[in-house]
Amino acid sequence: MPWEGSACRSPAAGLSGACYALPALVAPGVLEPALWLTTAFLSCMADFVHISHDSAFHGLDRCWATLMLLRCSLLFGARLDPSFFLLALVPLGCFVKGRDAKLLPDPSGWVFWHTLWHCSGGLVVTLGVWMLYRAPAEAAASGLHIG
Repeated sequence: MPWEGSACRSPAAGLSGACYALPALVAPGVLEPALWLTTAFLSCMADFVHISHDSAFHGLDRCWATLMLLRCSLLFGARLDPSFFLLALVPLGCFVKGRDAKLLPDPSGWVFWHTLWHCSGGLVVTLGVWMLYRAPAEAAASGLHIG
C-alpha cells in the first residue's frame, strides 16, 4: 500500500471482504460454501489483518480472487442470461476507482471504493449463485419456468 503503517487499515475496507461469505448462505452442498468462506477469509486477512505489512495473504487473496472470478465467469456464462454480466460492471468499476485512488495522498478514496468493491461484488456473486443453484429449484417447486 502506498500509505504508511496503520494509515491504510480500515475496518470498512478490510472487513467488508466478509461480504464474499454471503454466497455460502445460498450455495448448496459443502464445497461451494467452502469456496466462498475461503474467499471471505483470505480477503479479510489480506485487507485488514495484514494490510500494513508484507504477507503471503496478499498473494493468496489475489490468486484466489482471480480463480474465483474466472470460475464464476465460466459457470455464470454457461448457465445464466448474458445480461447478468452487466451487474458485474458495478464491482469492476469500484475496483478500478479503488486502484486509481491509490495514487492519491489520502487513503479515504481507496477505503470508499474498496469497501464498495467488496460489498457490491459480494452481492452480485450471491445473486449469481442463487440464480445458478436455488432459483431453478424454487421455480420448479412452485410450478414456474425459468430460462
